[in-house]
Parts: sequence; C-alpha cells; structure tokens
Amino acid sequence: MSPIDQVLAAAKAIALSGHVPNLALVKSRLRNKLPIPIIIQGLKEFKAMPKECWASLADVDLSQAEDNALQASNTDLDLQQLLLTIQQLTQQIDQLTARVQILENKVAE
Repeated sequence: MSPIDQVLAAAKAIALSGHVPNLALVKSRLRNKLPIPIIIQGLKEFKAMPKECWASLADVDLSQAEDNALQASNTDLDLQQLLLTIQQLTQQIDQLTARVQILENKVAE
C-alpha cells in the first residue's frame, strides 16, 4: 500500500466513524510515520473525492495501531517493574554490605 493510499484509508476510517479527517487524526491512525507533506496531499485528495468513491478505498488496519499502543503501554509497565526490582536489589546489596562490614570488624577484634 502506497503512502497516499495509507492516508486515504485512514481518512476514510475517520470519516466513517463520524469525524472530520484532519492532520492530527490521520497521523494518529497511521501505522508508520509518513512525512507531513504526504499526509496533507492525501487529505486534500480525500476531501476532493466524492463520498461515492470512498468504497473503492482500501480499509486501514486499525488493529495494528491498537496493538502498537498496547505494546508501548506494556513496555512502560515492564520498565517500571525493572526499576522497582533494581531499587530493591540495591537495598539488599547495601544491607548485605553492612552485615559483611560488621562481621569483618568482629573478626578483626
């Protein structure tokens, strides 16, 4: 699917959901990043197109965009869990280091 076709498909999906396609909405629906001039060109083509021609446009794969959003959310949660684990392990290391220091002092006496 060409970049313009992707923009047209996204604009069609937005229009069918009852919204007016605009740059921000189309950009958020696209799977991959496209240059702004291409998005604008696609929007102009879509707005000039009669509604009867919309049926000939391809459908956008929204499940991919939703999957990407879910995956990004899961990645954020994974990072937060890793940070928490690192903090806990750092505390345990500090406690063990203190215990070793106490034992070394007792042995040295």
